[in-house]
Amino acid sequence: QEAALDQTMTVVEELLSVFASDRSLEAIDVDLERVSKMAEGVQLIDQFVEERAAVEAHRKEVEDLLPVLGLMHRRDEPISMLSGGWQMRVGLGKIMLTRPNLVLLD
Repeated sequence: QEAALDQTMTVVEELLSVFASDRSLEAIDVDLERVSKMAEGVQLIDQFVEERAAVEAHRKEVEDLLPVLGLMHRRDEPISMLSGGWQMRVGLGKIMLTRPNLVLLD
């Protein structure tokens, strides 16, 4: 059995894909810069600051998980370059990031 992974992504990109709604920090920073120049941008600034904090927390979760899975030295490798066993570890990592109540493995 194989994990359903995007073969064009790196290990870190694939793990971050669990948080599909996340935008890049760069895109958020551009929006923060734009709304900071607007008089009515205060509420939007709060929204973007919260969004940025959530993205940073997701990235930290992924960084903390890499050594648990033994993937630190493979973090920037494309999925397509990993053996099936390493790909299974990435798949398991994606499952762990969703914080399921129960995981059944055979």
